[in-house]
Amino acid sequence: MPQVRITLDEIAGTAGRALEELTAGVVTTLGGFADLLDQRATRLAAAADRLKQALGEDHPEVVALEQTAAEAQALRVSARSAADRQARRPGLGPDEWLVFGRVLQRDGQPASDVLVRVTDADRKLKDLPAGTTDEFGDFHVAYRRQDFPETPQEVPNLFVHVEDPATVRPQAATPHPQSEVTSPTLPARG
Repeated sequence: MPQVRITLDEIAGTAGRALEELTAGVVTTLGGFADLLDQRATRLAAAADRLKQALGEDHPEVVALEQTAAEAQALRVSARSAADRQARRPGLGPDEWLVFGRVLQRDGQPASDVLVRVTDADRKLKDLPAGTTDEFGDFHVAYRRQDFPETPQEVPNLFVHVEDPATVRPQAATPHPQSEVTSPTLPARG
């Protein structure tokens, strides 16, 4: 029986395609969930209207149904937004990482057109790409292995910097595959 040889590039390519399929599945699932929540909110609002006619608009059951309908609608908006944000993220190739997140103003509103820089821990690499937030406060910056020629680690130790940390704060920033950021200039761990 002949021995099959598989290269690291073939493995990386297969893993990349699997990740793209998984991402597409997440987008589809979140979109479907948003549709179900919309249907639920519509049914709850209709039930609240029927009860309002029978019991009056101030009845506790009517108020509770209206609140539940509003919460379902808010959750629908959130699920749809998450699906849209996920769909906008670029695909990655072998030896690539993605740093992504959302920058919010202090009042919780998205910060658009904010410059986001990502640096290595030692700040030796000055020419790394930067990103700008979109109208939703989302940003993403892709890096390749050749951007980190002297980095001995498998995943570089990165820091996320926001243009004006006095007025905005990152909600999250993550080098692919997983990380956490909770303040304006923080290490992003891989």
